[in-house]
Amino acid sequence: LKTTKVEIIKIDSKTQKTLSGAKLQLVDSEGKVKYTWTTKETAHSISHLPVGNYTLEEVEAPNGYELNNVKQKVVIQAGKLVKVTFENTKNIKIK
Repeated sequence: LKTTKVEIIKIDSKTQKTLSGAKLQLVDSEGKVKYTWTTKETAHSISHLPVGNYTLEEVEAPNGYELNNVKQKVVIQAGKLVKVTFENTKNIKIK
């Protein structure tokens, strides 16, 4: 049995710096939430996922950032490391 692994990282859309404090979830093809976590300044790794199609969704944006409503498709394949970068845009305050 080949193992699977996905690494997910949150970054600022302008500076490309890593972001912590976003709440993300990985949902399987049947709509079941498989993992929920809060991002840190390093990539979040999930191993031993069943092979298949998943969706990465943001539930809560990092402080000072807009919620990213784009659902990213993630395809998990046996023996392959999948890397996903998920961006956020800073809130712009209008004076």
